[in-house]
Amino acid sequence: MKVRSFISISILLFVLSACIVRPYVPVPNPGYGSEDRWAVLLSDSLVIAIRPQAYIGNVQSINSNFFVLFLKVKNISSGTVSLRKSSFNIIVEDKQHDFIPLELVLGSMQSSFFMENYQDPFALNPLPANYDKAREQYFEVLNNYFSFGDILPGGMKEGYLFYNRNIHNFKSFSVDALFTRIHFSK
Repeated sequence: MKVRSFISISILLFVLSACIVRPYVPVPNPGYGSEDRWAVLLSDSLVIAIRPQAYIGNVQSINSNFFVLFLKVKNISSGTVSLRKSSFNIIVEDKQHDFIPLELVLGSMQSSFFMENYQDPFALNPLPANYDKAREQYFEVLNNYFSFGDILPGGMKEGYLFYNRNIHNFKSFSVDALFTRIHFSK
């Protein structure tokens, strides 16, 4: 009887472990370091930390619509450093994915809000009751989005970049960060 119980429990644990969502972690490489699921790249002027993670905030639906990276970039040089919009791309099976522009991310939020809260446009109060909450969420994403451009000496920028949600379907991908490939896998 004990053997059957042990086998049953073992099978159950095996099935449950297969259902666990595994996070992406950086693959060890001499070109960059890793710490607590962060990939850390050090150049002569920047420290770049990249981590695939769910968007943390009041707009949880964003996680089902996009694949999300969180970035921290610190200027360690004595001069201003400019980050171009082409600085962070994802490569999956030799296919390049550029980040989704902020306007499209906010537009998708706005579209889904109005689809969920559709009312008669000729009604006396055409705005839904939860319009203020949606407006707060809109500005939250706007403020948490990673902004490109100049980073002053000693300055740091951090924020989220959003990509094609289908990247979740792959066991591994690479981030091209300033011409250095950083590999992540589950």
